[in-house]
Amino acid sequence: REIERLGPGRFITIDMRSQHRQTVSWAKPLYTGQYSIQTEAEWIDQLDTALQQSMQRQLLSDKPVSFFLSGGVDSSLLIGLTKRLYPGRQLDAYSVQTGAAFVPKGFADDYAHAVSFAQQIQCRLHTVNAQPDLIHDLDRIIYALEELQADPACFFVSDIAARAREAGQDVLIGGTGADDLFSGYRRHQALHYYNVLDNIPAGLRKAGGALLKMLPAGKVRRLQKLLRLSL
Repeated sequence: REIERLGPGRFITIDMRSQHRQTVSWAKPLYTGQYSIQTEAEWIDQLDTALQQSMQRQLLSDKPVSFFLSGGVDSSLLIGLTKRLYPGRQLDAYSVQTGAAFVPKGFADDYAHAVSFAQQIQCRLHTVNAQPDLIHDLDRIIYALEELQADPACFFVSDIAARAREAGQDVLIGGTGADDLFSGYRRHQALHYYNVLDNIPAGLRKAGGALLKMLPAGKVRRLQKLLRLSL
């Protein structure tokens, strides 16, 4: 009851003598509008170098290092870079198989992508079936996160971590949030569809949105969001 969430874009300063607390809003600096003159090829080369240096640092460990593998771009890229840096090293990765049970809720099952990638790169893939005991594990998950989340991914991560520890692999590298640096997986696709939707009268888009609201949210969740943002 006495714990509150700090608002987005805010931080707290506390005077340890007076115990005075002040909440401050972070002010985003004005963008100057000056763009880099580097070419796309140069940016790609610079990013590749930075990622390789990062992986070399992160792979320094007294324990065996393994990976989360979702089948997405970020985790696949990290494993691919490691294979390039250390081609003779046996790599272990852990992936969750959500199956058809989570598809009606709007969650894509990327397990097939993880399997395909692991086979191509000759990475040893350990599969964890997604069968979280929500009631049994809820208190433990809340204790670890210190907040509620409307996302079952935290249960999957916990199951993968437990499986890896049982196998004696205490260090896992994942790409969580990496895609967000580039606006996420689907936002680029959305920008393309926005241009298409702009050619459709707003009245028809509103009518389509109203019809979609009558369908189960899990099946058309992204389409509903796309139409809502296009109005």
